Amino acid sequence: MTYSEFKEKLNTEKDFYNPICKFLDSASPNENRKRWDRLCCMHLSLMCFLNSYGYDFQYAEESDFRKYIELYQRNSAFENYIELIKRYKLEDDVEIKKLIPILEEYIKVERRKTAANKA
Repeated sequence: MTYSEFKEKLNTEKDFYNPICKFLDSASPNENRKRWDRLCCMHLSLMCFLNSYGYDFQYAEESDFRKYIELYQRNSAFENYIELIKRYKLEDDVEIKKLIPILEEYIKVERRKTAANKA
């Protein structure tokens, strides 16, 4: 489907897209559900995919990944995300190889902060 076709269907088949839009609109980092976490991890996956297969203007630098990871602030989701990457044998992808150390570094920093707050 081309982008033009997508836009046309969006206007003519609103009932089809309504649940998707509601899901995206209602996802929040403040809710006690996993929707936000999943969207954050999907965003990171999409960034890696676009780095490999997208246009040069879509390329995300390491600083972009760090910015979004810091914005998401979901340590437990990142640990699970790394496990899923390994389970699905994606850890050998060039862009995923760049992402994993950034996630692991963030997880360590957050663990130290949590330990310091408990002390």
